[in-house]
Amino acid sequence: MHLSKDSAALAQGAGFAIAADIALARLVPHRRTAIAAIGLVAAAAVYPLSRRRLGMTIGETLTLAAACAVAVSAVRLPAPTARRVLGVGWAAHAVYDAVFTHDAAITRLPTTYAAACAGADIAVGARLILAS
Repeated sequence: MHLSKDSAALAQGAGFAIAADIALARLVPHRRTAIAAIGLVAAAAVYPLSRRRLGMTIGETLTLAAACAVAVSAVRLPAPTARRVLGVGWAAHAVYDAVFTHDAAITRLPTTYAAACAGADIAVGARLILAS
């Protein structure tokens, strides 16, 4: 593990996510929650879609199923509650990133992707929870 590379990727992911969420909150505030729901599912799909061969691990399958369940559940909730639920979902996805083991033979992702994604997940989760 390259601590300085991972720290920089974590900060870059968080910075990008904060900038994107600020833009969404200003430009399309009425769509922010829906975009966060779709984004959570997309984030969970990145790992399986980046595989060099078709297939998913049990962890990837459970993560994608959980993201879908959170997103679908949030759609039916009042906006403040939906944002909090999605915020927790995004923060939980950071845990998956933290345990992701990069294997260049399996994935096309750069070695710093998991750290950058974790930074983005934590930032988006915090902003959604605090905006509620």
